[in-house]
Parts: sequence; structure tokens; C-alpha cells
Amino acid sequence: MQYDGIFSGRTSTGKFRVPYRIAASVNPEKGNQSVLVEPPHFNIALGARVFYLGEEFLFSRGFSHAGVGWSTTSFDGRNRRILDPTVPGVFINGGFIEEN
Repeated sequence: MQYDGIFSGRTSTGKFRVPYRIAASVNPEKGNQSVLVEPPHFNIALGARVFYLGEEFLFSRGFSHAGVGWSTTSFDGRNRRILDPTVPGVFINGGFIEEN
């Protein structure tokens, strides 16, 4: 099951309002009551879930996963940082300009 929403707040460089995503078992009895919270990365937003640990590894062991999308950078034509710029009110103030 996937849940999407908006996460907003303020950092030392400015305010933000960005999407978040939580993935959990449809059947709560199959969960182990642990959530892996993946912090924003400089690339591949859900990299631990999708590329390193893998969904099969996480979900077959009962883990849930949460992540925040914070950039519109894309790789091989797909946005791997889950930020959906079409969500009303999404913005990032401050921060820094990334290389490439």
C-alpha cells in the first residue's frame, strides 16, 4: 500500500513544501512495526528502498518505508526523487544549486 502526502517546514536557508511517500503492507499483521525512514539524498531519492536494499528484502521482512522527495532532477528519463512538481503548492526556498 502506498500513501502520498505533503511535508512542509523550514530549514536554515528557507521554507519548503515537498511530497512524501510511505509504503507499507496492505495487511498490518504482516508488518514488523518498524519503519525505515530514508532521508533525502543528493541523488536517487528512494535509493535504499529501490536500488540497495530492494523492495523484496524490505517488504518480505515486514518493514515499512518512508521517504521525502525534494528535487526535480531526473535520471534516464524518470524522476527517481519522487517530487511531483504538479502537486499544488510544492516549493523549495533557499538551499544550494547542485552541480550537473
